[in-house]
Amino acid sequence: MKSQAVLRWTGHAMLATAVAVSSLPALAQSKDAELATRQANAAVLGMLPFSDRQDFEDARRGFIATLPDGLIAGSGATPVWNMKSYEFLNREEAPATVNPSLWRQARLNAIHGLAQNLGNPSWDSIQMSDLVH
Repeated sequence: MKSQAVLRWTGHAMLATAVAVSSLPALAQSKDAELATRQANAAVLGMLPFSDRQDFEDARRGFIATLPDGLIAGSGATPVWNMKSYEFLNREEAPATVNPSLWRQARLNAIHGLAQNLGNPSWDSIQMSDLVH
């Protein structure tokens, strides 16, 4: 006979699965930004110095090379890391549904490859999908 805890856990797991599966079609359909979101994002654009590109220059300082295909192979067919999944960040301007500051930070995080550590030129560093700056 199953204990009450097992039955409760099973019930919660089934509910979570049902919610997740029923949400998949909604996730696949993108929606336009609500007016409040557009206004909030416009306010962010007005408050921060988005024309200052120094962070991008700093992130690329000492750049040597990158992985040509942006893939780090795994032991099986699935790669350990795939930068191609982040190609949507090549777009300069944030979509209306995304906070422009978060979009900018994501673009900075997507800069990856091998760079010389200019603080200690005898060391090179790998910038790959990490907050290294």
